[in-house]
Amino acid sequence: MADGRLDTGKVEAFLCPAGTLVEVYATTLHYAPCSAKAGEGFQVAIVLPKGTNLDKPAILAGNQEDQCLWARNKWLLAHKDSSEAAQGAPVRLDGENIDIAGLI
Repeated sequence: MADGRLDTGKVEAFLCPAGTLVEVYATTLHYAPCSAKAGEGFQVAIVLPKGTNLDKPAILAGNQEDQCLWARNKWLLAHKDSSEAAQGAPVRLDGENIDIAGLI
């Protein structure tokens, strides 16, 4: 990241085969889950710390990271073409809006 923004050209999207377990560290920027076959949905189990994704705490944004707090324990960087950006998420992703649908 540079100046609170991320170039999507530096991002790698990948497909995890059915039955695969993946651990994503809390410090890893990630977006999960997403469907690899448009319109076909997916099944997933995600384990998060208690309270995650509840209402965003009332804070005064003191820096760029604070501005990206979307919910409790959830920071969100949006692409300008995303539904999250349309909902008011901070647009901080520059470049192509990566989509893995159609890879399989």
